[in-house]
Amino acid sequence: MYDPLPTYSMRSLSLLPVCALFISACTAAPITDPESSDLLHITASMYPLAFMAERIGGEYADVTLMTPAGGEPHDYEPTPRDITTIQSSDVFLVNGVVDAWAEEIDTGSATRVLMEEKISFYQDSEDSEDSEDSEETDEHDHVGTDPHIWLDPVLAQEMAIIIRDTLMARDVPHADAYKMNADMLIQELQRIDTEYETGLKTCNLRSIIVSHDAFRYIGRRYQIDILPISGLSPEEEPSAKKLAEITDIAEERGIKHVFFETLASPKLAQTLARETGATSLELNPLEGLTAEDAANGKNLLSLMRQNLQNLRIAMVCQ
Repeated sequence: MYDPLPTYSMRSLSLLPVCALFISACTAAPITDPESSDLLHITASMYPLAFMAERIGGEYADVTLMTPAGGEPHDYEPTPRDITTIQSSDVFLVNGVVDAWAEEIDTGSATRVLMEEKISFYQDSEDSEDSEDSEETDEHDHVGTDPHIWLDPVLAQEMAIIIRDTLMARDVPHADAYKMNADMLIQELQRIDTEYETGLKTCNLRSIIVSHDAFRYIGRRYQIDILPISGLSPEEEPSAKKLAEITDIAEERGIKHVFFETLASPKLAQTLARETGATSLELNPLEGLTAEDAANGKNLLSLMRQNLQNLRIAMVCQ
């Protein structure tokens, strides 16, 4: 666990080149009184939700992200200030499972929108077959339930529609603007889906090794066999048996790349890469931005495309 940074407004991203999200250089976003502004106040538990809310809400919404830059939503623990911010909001966006802490909070008058209740998460009880070999299981990990729906450009469109409808219902005078903004975001996600479909159609390999089991939706959508080193939680330690099995599969299938992640430790992926003679390559689960990514103007959409580029390298695509 780590001491969480203060929350910051998505609108403060323009200040990143100056402050780089250091606490000493930037103050936390003030708690906003909903009656003090005509803006629709939205709080999001994690980055993908905040990004979509910012795009859809546009000039009529103020969006605050709970999980700080570089923070892992699996591990986040809200502060009393966070809870006050949520309760002062009009809308609180929650994904589910990965941000289980957000499901338990008293939101006051804020409308809680839980994606897990509106989109069917992929479930597979067989994914926990190695759990007995692990001494600990993350308390936030619902066995066999994958919350990483935002990685699939098609399911991400469903998320955008849910957020759009919520904002339109809460702020009827600006409903047309929310619909127009959502349409533009959905069109961009549709283009990304087409790019994935086309870019991954002719590849010499259909298997990839990833550091944790966050990419099943991409695997199902684009016919990729996902071989995770650890389970749904990035902190879950794989068994020696699991590591040996993945090493054997890598050698049998000629897999030359092992994917590591941005916000989690790359040690396991790097160790497996050395043992198999493979090269480490990044595949971003897009759970949050690093300060460097934000300062460089990267976002959910650009990082989806960066993931595609790296997938094409690892899968030896034509």
